Amino acid sequence: DLRRIEKTARAKPGNAKKSIDELARMLDESAPHFLPTFLEEAGRIFLRNDNLSYAMQFFNKAREAERVHGLAIDEERHRQVLLEFALAGALSAKELTNESKTLLERHTPADALELFLKFNIDRVRGGLPPYAGLPADMRRLADALPGATGVRTVRSRHGHDGFLVENDQVSSIVSEFLASLN
Repeated sequence: DLRRIEKTARAKPGNAKKSIDELARMLDESAPHFLPTFLEEAGRIFLRNDNLSYAMQFFNKAREAERVHGLAIDEERHRQVLLEFALAGALSAKELTNESKTLLERHTPADALELFLKFNIDRVRGGLPPYAGLPADMRRLADALPGATGVRTVRSRHGHDGFLVENDQVSSIVSEFLASLN
């Protein structure tokens, strides 16, 4: 059915979306564990047809299906799909924030922070700028760490490279941290 629908996705995207929504509804009722993969593939159909709006909607629906049905997640596959849609421009800042929150539900705070940081580094390496909500999302993850006393920020005119040149600020932060360990 998806192959048939893909043939109409460029010329009649609304009709293709309606057909996919109907198939998704049936799958949701009969085999919800297949729904996220189905919805991701639907999103890819719209990616191939240059419709980022519908691609993003289906990606978001796939994540919603995982949450609603409490489905087990293959973390490596999830990360790959997340990066695929992000690099295609079909991942909203809202969904990135949702990802930071659901990582905390699925992992320890330290693992969630590490996974989210790695993902965002991969986004930037892929040519995307950091999104506006990234500092707040990173702060939320860092604050969830056991014994966290808050996030410290290095202020600099040098942007994200500031930690490399603002030696006094970084030294002060590290010294305070080391002193807190005693």
